[in-house]
Amino acid sequence: MAETRITAQDLWKIIAQPMNDAQRRAVGETCATLATQHPDNPEALTLLGFYYTRLGRHADALPLLDHARALQPEYGPTLHALALTYVGLERHTEAEALLRALLAKDSPGGALTISTNNLDLVSALAATALYLGRTQEAQTLYAGIIDLTAAILAERPKATSTDDAPYPDKPHRTVQNILYLPVEVSARELDAKILIAIFAASKGMNVVVGASSMLTRYGFSDLPPGIVLLKTFNAIDASIMKSAIGKGHLVAVIDEEAVGRASTDSVYRFNVDPKAAAAADLILAQGKEQQEVMHRIYPETTAKMRVTGNPKTDVFKLTFPESNDTVKKDGSILICLMSGNVNPNARSFAECASSTLRLSGLSTNSDVGREFVALFKSCVSFEIEMVPQIAAAVRTLAANFPKRKIVVRPHPVESPSFWNRAFSNQPNVSIRADGTLTDWLRDSAAFVYISGSTSGLEGYLSGVPTIRFVGDGRALDPANSFSSRINVPARTGDELVQLLKPLLDGGAAPAARKADGDIVSQFLYRPDGQFVSRAIADELRALHRAHSTKDNAPLEALQSYNERRSEPFKPLEFHLRKFPEMSSEDFTRRLHDLAAKAGITQSFDIEKIEFNSFLIRAH
Repeated sequence: MAETRITAQDLWKIIAQPMNDAQRRAVGETCATLATQHPDNPEALTLLGFYYTRLGRHADALPLLDHARALQPEYGPTLHALALTYVGLERHTEAEALLRALLAKDSPGGALTISTNNLDLVSALAATALYLGRTQEAQTLYAGIIDLTAAILAERPKATSTDDAPYPDKPHRTVQNILYLPVEVSARELDAKILIAIFAASKGMNVVVGASSMLTRYGFSDLPPGIVLLKTFNAIDASIMKSAIGKGHLVAVIDEEAVGRASTDSVYRFNVDPKAAAAADLILAQGKEQQEVMHRIYPETTAKMRVTGNPKTDVFKLTFPESNDTVKKDGSILICLMSGNVNPNARSFAECASSTLRLSGLSTNSDVGREFVALFKSCVSFEIEMVPQIAAAVRTLAANFPKRKIVVRPHPVESPSFWNRAFSNQPNVSIRADGTLTDWLRDSAAFVYISGSTSGLEGYLSGVPTIRFVGDGRALDPANSFSSRINVPARTGDELVQLLKPLLDGGAAPAARKADGDIVSQFLYRPDGQFVSRAIADELRALHRAHSTKDNAPLEALQSYNERRSEPFKPLEFHLRKFPEMSSEDFTRRLHDLAAKAGITQSFDIEKIEFNSFLIRAH
């Protein structure tokens, strides 16, 4: 059966690398055919099993790999795939034994050596150590993965194409009356983007709100020229901008992730790619502090920057009253986690580390690149330390408030299965990833977040009593971000109980800190009596007027978007976790609800044009 002879290197080459939809279908069909034609060949069975494992279909992979192992017990690729499958099924004790046996073959001297050949196995072992509570071993393994990934990237050209070819010249482009609003994580961004869409559409613009995984798939090259509003400007965004500009689009940026980082020059250099900053036609800053940092490091952005604020403030203005002093008697204790790097869903930490280091667009050989690698290692170290500490704190809260519902929300990109297992013996604790943070805050008596999470700002804006969990000091929050400096801190579960007990027993919330208001005012522009979303729509409308074509917007090209594509977009589990499938009816209901709260009486026509993508026009 030479035609199905598969080595571990072949498996990795065929399946382990990222695949697009067409490749995924073709590889899956080939693997399934081989396994059907050769049901007792361990190599064919392993190929299909490993394919399923890479898709997260671990239950489908297991019987194939068990059968392959029974046929040839020492076949390396089978053991390799089986170890990863055990991790996916949370059979960590079995996974650890198999992983250590496999890694021992690569480490004849006894000491583990991390290499490109065993990176995925080490990544699985690191996750297993974290899940089994061996924090120090997890720290060592995660740090080693980052170091090796940085060394690999230092030897390669940058992942983006922006280094190899210049940006297209930026002549005076003329665009259609179309605004594109990509949404990456619906639970965090959708309501704010809908508000921008409402104000823009009410001013006569045709607006597309859609999943960024779909809209950016071809860099906006298959969409009529309009204005694209991106949420960040990192190295990947720079590549998307290059494509969009080359196809005649204008590009605006509102740096929504700025709320999660410190306003220092070095941190902004990590997160803002210079080519993206240069390519943007309009930059919408959320406050004076951001404007000042950008002016210092990228002075060429000053003329095209406008301070508008962050549209999320509008969502909270409409959802919560000006004064929220009354604690909901039956409200839950809401807890937001921050373990997306070390507990990723549907991908390994090695993949996460590679993606993060590439995202910066920085050479890991440069001083600023090495500084970024060090910061990333510190952030990962903090996450690892917080996993057992926040788990212990939640159990303490559950024991002290047995009749109080405790809702734990994992980060949108992390796996909830670890937390389901961690709190399986606490009947008043539930793990919930559905809905938006705003929805859950509305029904909460108190809110706890891990220091550094952007949700700290949202808790502050909601008026719900908010506490920042900082841990016991074994690892310090390295981000020193905006949300790391506001709200009352707590180090342990016992301190959380001390702060929450008077509040939940009918007393007062933890005393507000005047310094928090001063920090927020400096960092976040909030115009009195006005909507930030309206100001953003005004700036985008002005940009369009300066670059407007006289032609009517080709709406038929948008309405037939799905039909015009060479292949339909099929979202992966990773995409659906970020933006679950949404019907036209649900989107319409959401838009009308927000419009009514904002006092907008305009009627809108709404049409679903692709996966989680909607065309909005004033009626």
